[in-house]
Amino acid sequence: MALEDAVSLARALRDHAADEEAVPAALTAFVQSRRGRVERIVAAGARSSSTKIPGPVGRPLQESILRLVFRFAVTEEKLAWMNGYRSTWESEPAAARATASRRSR
Repeated sequence: MALEDAVSLARALRDHAADEEAVPAALTAFVQSRRGRVERIVAAGARSSSTKIPGPVGRPLQESILRLVFRFAVTEEKLAWMNGYRSTWESEPAAARATASRRSR
């Protein structure tokens, strides 16, 4: 997340460098671009951590269930929204234009 934030912040600063209020505008754009993803990751972490504190009786049962869950339910495809995120240096409109021009060829 820190590396994603660094790239997103640098991109926002680059894209707003010509503005008179460059830093405030860049910070606003940065927050808007990152808020949804960060909130989703934080919520997933909170859900995950609150379920990992079993008592002595529940520990063997939890270990058995987790083996099954991680074998069948938690797959790369289901975690792709979190682990497959790619940050680009291109500004979003420029990246979209490049993709559209490649498709039209």
